[in-house]
Amino acid sequence: MLDILKGVANLLGGPMAAVTDLAGDALGLPPVLTNSIKTAAGVMTGNVMMAASGALGVADELKKNPSAKTEYCAPRDAAKAGAGYAGASLALIHI
Repeated sequence: MLDILKGVANLLGGPMAAVTDLAGDALGLPPVLTNSIKTAAGVMTGNVMMAASGALGVADELKKNPSAKTEYCAPRDAAKAGAGYAGASLALIHI
């Protein structure tokens, strides 16, 4: 669905939307960065459809490749869980 909306917005965005996509591909930029540039250029020039095309492209890329999630799990042993990252000998070092 986002692909169809992005295609329509890109078509209505005019030649600058296509030029931005071609330039991003020629420079080897990631699609998220290319679409972010397209969104910013659309906002700065007042081209609403170009900005919408870029925003839909960013949303599509983030849906396909979500950002990494890091989760810390404390050790099950209660004695180790409260120890922290630095041992007792490292915690006493002052700079």
